[in-house]
Formats: sequence, structure tokens, C-alpha cells
Amino acid sequence: MILVQIPSFNGKKGQVFKLILEKKSGNGRLYLDSNLCLDAEAYKAMRTAFTLLRPRADILIRNTNKKCKRICGGSLGLPIYLGMYALTHHLKMNSSVFATGSLDAKGKVGRIGSLAEKIQAVLGKGEAILVPRGQGIPVRGIRVLEVRTIKEAVKILFDTGKNGTKKMFFYGK
Repeated sequence: MILVQIPSFNGKKGQVFKLILEKKSGNGRLYLDSNLCLDAEAYKAMRTAFTLLRPRADILIRNTNKKCKRICGGSLGLPIYLGMYALTHHLKMNSSVFATGSLDAKGKVGRIGSLAEKIQAVLGKGEAILVPRGQGIPVRGIRVLEVRTIKEAVKILFDTGKNGTKKMFFYGK
């Protein structure tokens, strides 16, 4: 089980919503909790993240909130992909690092909206946020790291150096 924290913007202010990802035995299907109220863009982002990963197991995504809160936009693609990657590779998510970004079918991280509000929502809750390349803005109190692809994001969060030393945000097995 992996907890994924996703910075979002509800039209009024930035917030962080939390999803739980669970791996189940199966043939590689994606199951979504009925408490996930996704718009078409958010649903597509989840499907794209799942397709890019191509897991051999089934993945269930659950909302931690008992009430159905509307989840809009494609910017949850990158954090969902990273959560699925951690889950299927038996890694832990570093709760002090957030991510936001849309994904295309080739794994490129795309632009998002309301970035300032999303960063505001995670200030004081983490040490870094991954954002699409070209959208990084200097913010006091959090490191804003730009990524171009899911491979870059995975490398920042999960890879160790050549000599086995931990990189800055690695949170291992």
C-alpha cells in the first residue's frame, strides 16, 4: 500500500488530497474506488500513468476521504505514476516530496495550471515539489525541481548513485 499526496487547486485555494494505491494479484487492471469523482481529464491522466507503467498486477486506487470530492485535471498524472512505480517496485514514497504534472503517452511531463496555488498548498508540508520543465518558480521554503520525463522524476525520487549512495530524495525499500 502506498499513500500518494497530490497538490491540487479547487478553484478557490490550493489543497492536498490523498489517494491510497494497493497492489493486488491479477492480470494488470486498474480499479478505481467509487469515492473517486474524476473529471474526464483526471480519469485520462490515471489511465495514461497506468498504461506507461504496464504493471503485471492489478492496482486499486482509493480515496482517503469518505466523501466524494471532485478531482479535476490532468496534473495528477505524474504523482499517480510515481506512486504506482513505488508500489510495483516495492519502494516507499518520500512524504516530503510532492509532484504535479500531466503525462503524455510517451512519458513526457506536460504543463499544468494553478502551479502557484499548488505550491502554496504544500509549503510547510514538504521539502520539494517536482514540476514540469519550464514551470519552475523560485519559492522560499521549498525546493522546486523541474522534470521533463517520468524517467527523470523516477531518477530523482528513487535511484541511488553508482556507488550505492543515496541521492537527495531516495527513499528505499
